[in-house]
Amino acid sequence: MLRNVLISAWLVLILLPGIACAQKLPMTVDLSQPSQFPKGDGPITFVWQCSVSATGLLEGYFLVTVHDGNEQFGVFKSHDVALHSGFHEVPMMLPPIMVDNSFSEVKLKLSFVTPERRYDFKDEFTLRVGRDFHRTFALGVCDPFDINLSPSLKVFLDKLKFEAISPKSPVTMQLAPQAIQTNYPVQDLINNQPMPLNVKTVSIQIQPDEFPQLPIDCHQYDIMVITPRGFELLETRHFKAIHQWVRSGGSLCLITDSTAGTSQLQFLNELTG
Repeated sequence: MLRNVLISAWLVLILLPGIACAQKLPMTVDLSQPSQFPKGDGPITFVWQCSVSATGLLEGYFLVTVHDGNEQFGVFKSHDVALHSGFHEVPMMLPPIMVDNSFSEVKLKLSFVTPERRYDFKDEFTLRVGRDFHRTFALGVCDPFDINLSPSLKVFLDKLKFEAISPKSPVTMQLAPQAIQTNYPVQDLINNQPMPLNVKTVSIQIQPDEFPQLPIDCHQYDIMVITPRGFELLETRHFKAIHQWVRSGGSLCLITDSTAGTSQLQFLNELTG
């Protein structure tokens, strides 16, 4: 009898870790990246879209391992969250990442860490990032785009492209002897190698109802252009995000007309104050 009890207790001790591991996280997660063409040397922002089915609060943080299949770029942690049952969006920012592949993508291996244990998600997520030796100039244009842009506005946007102010041919660099610490044959070799212009402007259309509501989401653009019709349709929550983004160094090109409303005028006063 005692032997049977001991065997049963031994089996329970063996099976308990398996039972605990079989417990599933009461949450499904998807990744949303505001722009598929983030600027090449800027921080990368995205949002974890979470559907939680927990009976109580689900507390912990997201742990993200970034790799491209060959190289690991780091492990990053989100802020602590406490999620109840329902839908939640958790923003996250990564430092600039440059890869050497034609897709300009990295893979994210995701875990959610609670005070009790760590849950590893089976599927990896894809994130667009910068590319080695290829600078992307991200131009965000906020407009409803329900009608054709006026010819003058279209010409203006075309002139904002980085290629319009770039030299038409590669630039030959003439380095002074004191500019580099090397021998003369290597210096001559560098001087005779033209520098290719691997810069591409990407214009990203932003509908007013899809405009970033968090300053962190604005950092994916080198310049943000807001047309008069786009400005008219933006709301206070958008203006707060723009204001904080500009204060932190963001570049804004705002085109207004005489039909600006009260909230628009208040925003302009705060922006220039």
